[in-house]
Amino acid sequence: MELEQTQDSPLPAESNRIPRTSTTELLSDPLNDIERPQRKPIELYGLPKRLKGKSLDNLVGYSEQKATAAAAIQNGDSVFITGSCGTGKSHLAYGLMNIWYQIHKDECREYSLRARFLPAVEFFHELKSTYGDNAETTEDQVIVRYTVDDLLVIDDIGAEKVSDWSRQVFYLLIDRRYRDCRQTIITSNMKLQHLSAAIDDRIGSRISEMGPVIELTGKDWRVENSDRRGSTPR
Repeated sequence: MELEQTQDSPLPAESNRIPRTSTTELLSDPLNDIERPQRKPIELYGLPKRLKGKSLDNLVGYSEQKATAAAAIQNGDSVFITGSCGTGKSHLAYGLMNIWYQIHKDECREYSLRARFLPAVEFFHELKSTYGDNAETTEDQVIVRYTVDDLLVIDDIGAEKVSDWSRQVFYLLIDRRYRDCRQTIITSNMKLQHLSAAIDDRIGSRISEMGPVIELTGKDWRVENSDRRGSTPR
């Protein structure tokens, strides 16, 4: 089943989220006349058109890595995916997002779930836009927006120039998601120990506790496919 994009909404605040009261708790109180929770939609944001139709089934190879990553998502854990350019990191991340969707789409709950695919460079660009006299949002509003997503895919972290400011902000986002036990899928060209050295040692510690580290190796399939077409990759 193909994921369908949800139209983006204004920056949310944590207070706008409906409390996560369990179905059992609602029904166990005889004074509680709240009806049994109905199916609520899963809101999906930032889905790249380039990845439409991608799944674990059509990601060639990596049988062990795909099985480990899929099991982590099914268990409610996070996943860190590392590998060189063109090895299928974003493809795998999108496929895992689809698995997460299939797990939760038929659940009965009293609140909507929200999942998002977020290129890291777009995250930092959005944050930079909060500075200036004409800024319509604050830095913290942007961070909160991505903190409260039930599933967040952060794609290609480490590709941008790392400043002291970006280190601090990225650590804050990961730390909040870590403390709130929110599932996060992160892709990077950098291995976790190198990402830790480049950003913050605490980043690596938290990410490694959140779930497995998956490494993809092999050729750059984009270059290989371009060579097969007889053209030069851009």
